[in-house]
Amino acid sequence: MQLLAHRGVSAIIGADPCGWRLDAARELGATDVIDPGETDTVAAIAGLTGGHGAELVVEAAGLNQTRRQAMLAVTVRGRVGLFGLPEAGAPDMSMPFARLFRQRASIHTTFDAQNEPGLASFAEARDLIVAGAVQPRVLISHRYPLDRIADAFDAARHRPPGVRKVIVDVQAA
Repeated sequence: MQLLAHRGVSAIIGADPCGWRLDAARELGATDVIDPGETDTVAAIAGLTGGHGAELVVEAAGLNQTRRQAMLAVTVRGRVGLFGLPEAGAPDMSMPFARLFRQRASIHTTFDAQNEPGLASFAEARDLIVAGAVQPRVLISHRYPLDRIADAFDAARHRPPGVRKVIVDVQAA
């Protein structure tokens, strides 16, 4: 969300079933938020975009349900970025291919960025951080010393209220 806001995107819609994450989305640049437990995400996006859908939909949860919603929420000639890691053990999802075909939407995935030639994405991220254009520290909610790595993994996996990103600090005593 910070990157989208930095790049001048005027309307950024965040969706999450956790209220504290919706608060975080607002803090990170979302202009509107949707609680899927209270409203249909695709319908809410349509309402916020005058029925057109979003030009760019970024799916970062890695759930079949949210990937499908992303594909249904995109506008004509829009783009869907599937960045969430696939659910372990989940069956393959059905894709609304007929709609995507009619929408002429494109789907982009990313994986293995550490093997990108020249590490261009890492370099861009570093430059944005150094310039102060994005603030990754606001994403970090919990720090654990190395001797509590099991607690860190538990917090990252189960995400109790308040957990955004977890850091294992190997230098902490």
